[in-house]
Amino acid sequence: MEKDGFFHSFERARSYLVCRLIHTRERAFLREVPYRTAFADLDMVPCFFERKEGRRAGGYPITSQWMTRWEIDEERLFEEAFSNMQKLFPPRLYRLDSLMESPMSGSVRSILLHLLQDRFPDTGEEVLDQVARVLARRLGKKMQDGSGLQPMWVLGNESWLFGAASLLYPGVVDSFARKVGGDFYILPSSIHEVILLPEGGRETRNQLYEMVAYANYRMGDKEKFLSGSVYYYDSKKMKIQTL
Repeated sequence: MEKDGFFHSFERARSYLVCRLIHTRERAFLREVPYRTAFADLDMVPCFFERKEGRRAGGYPITSQWMTRWEIDEERLFEEAFSNMQKLFPPRLYRLDSLMESPMSGSVRSILLHLLQDRFPDTGEEVLDQVARVLARRLGKKMQDGSGLQPMWVLGNESWLFGAASLLYPGVVDSFARKVGGDFYILPSSIHEVILLPEGGRETRNQLYEMVAYANYRMGDKEKFLSGSVYYYDSKKMKIQTL
């Protein structure tokens, strides 16, 4: 179905409206796209998403042109998009080491497999998959045992689509603060997920920023980039701020 034809009717398009987080500097490239300040240097923008067979779902920012055609205002647009986002993509929280070792999730292993296939195109997929599985387990153990930091958690959703926006869902950050017994750091790994790190007293600001910088440097698809900042959730103030 052509996107323009689908967008012509708000009633047809509304169930495909979601939202995603962007860095404030992206506003310059999305001049006609409405936004809401999320926290610190991140904004929330409404998007239309579609799934294509054999490909990851894509997102298209909603512009003021479509709002005019649909005869709706920004408040209605964001209300529909944010409500729909929570229904379609409920939040999911994973221990990072368990995520890396779990053959059920396979997300980290899939990334490693993709990198290995690019590096060794003549090697069979079954062999590379076994190598990726071993590397994922070793990486998870190294991060847990060798970093000197508290166990890390990954917040996203089961579809791994715009999962960083889960931070804005009602009760999500408060619930995690209660789970870990206090304040925590938020490391933006991509627009699809963030890493949550309970404050343990051993981490340094430079260490955390280096982790984010390295993750962004290694990111293959730059369209997934969210931010180079590190954020801190103060459970007493119930506020996310830049570290």
